[in-house]
Parts: sequence; C-alpha cells; structure tokens
Amino acid sequence: MDESPNDPNSPGDDDEDDSDPAGPKIFDLALRKVQLTALPSFSYGQTVMFGIDIFNQGNIDAKDIVIIDTLPCGLEYIATFSSQHSSGLGV
Repeated sequence: MDESPNDPNSPGDDDEDDSDPAGPKIFDLALRKVQLTALPSFSYGQTVMFGIDIFNQGNIDAKDIVIIDTLPCGLEYIATFSSQHSSGLGV
C-alpha cells in the first residue's frame, strides 16, 4: 500500500472532498405588517396605525428594495415620520 499524501487509501485521510464549496447565495426577505392601533373597529376620523418590519433571512445583502402597500378600503394615508425610518427607504 502506498502511503503518499495523495493516496485515498492512506491512513488519516477520512475526507473525500478537501475543498467544500460555500453554501448557495440566497435572497430571502420577509415582511410583517401589524396593526398598531389596538381597537377592534374604527369610526370615521380615527387614526389607525400600522407597522411594517422587513427581515433579511438570506445571506445576501438587500439593497434598493421597494415596498408597495395598499391601504384597506376606507382608510386614508396621513404622512408621518418614523424614528425607525431608514434613509432612502420611504415612509
């Protein structure tokens, strides 16, 4: 038996693949929209607040993402500024 480093039968050579490739690149964003106003029903003129959280579940950085959200029927958008707003990502 040849005990050279390239011999797959030599003792101590348990690994069949000495260069494991990196895992696949995955782009996976998740969005969660929650109603922040804790009322079961609403009347005309009441403010209803929603929060939107985005989670990057992949291993690739997410850049230049645009989120379009439509309001439920009967609601009107009122512009606000959120302290958690990320510059360039919209409101």
